[in-house]
Amino acid sequence: MALTMTITDTGWAKMLDADAQGLTLSLNEVGLGAGTYAVNPAANALAIERERVAITDGEVDAAAKRLSLNLVLQSAAAYDINEVGLFDTDGDMIFVWAAAPGEGPLTAKTAQTKLAMGFAVVLDQAPADVIEIIDEGQDLTLLVPNCRWSVAMLASEALRGAAIEIQPRFNEQEVVPL
Repeated sequence: MALTMTITDTGWAKMLDADAQGLTLSLNEVGLGAGTYAVNPAANALAIERERVAITDGEVDAAAKRLSLNLVLQSAAAYDINEVGLFDTDGDMIFVWAAAPGEGPLTAKTAQTKLAMGFAVVLDQAPADVIEIIDEGQDLTLLVPNCRWSVAMLASEALRGAAIEIQPRFNEQEVVPL
């Protein structure tokens, strides 16, 4: 799923500053919460943050103006994910997305489970070439052939440390980033 996120006022200032100095803005954490609201660019925190996690795997596609992010949520908490914030290495919220009141959640985190979550962030107006992702270096890309295994089952096995090897019989356009 692609999210079109709002750049916070802090995010704009930091991106413009990085661009002017020839530096990069490093994103390393994602906050997830339960709040539903109309996003305000002046926000510096999620309304009802439930969990903040390191980016497990991520990349910037500057040409496509897109970020691909993969996370693993490991808390025992259960909550609807209605808001997402991307944070830099200083802990500042750079991007924010929230479901409007009455909209359904992006997804739900159930109690006592790990949730592997992947999404793309569309950077409509942001200068993508000044953004870098600092991740944990764990590749969560799953190759899923036509078979009975679901992505959730494969992710569950991978998170338990099981070695999974799938012999693909398709082209690389069918690779599914998780």
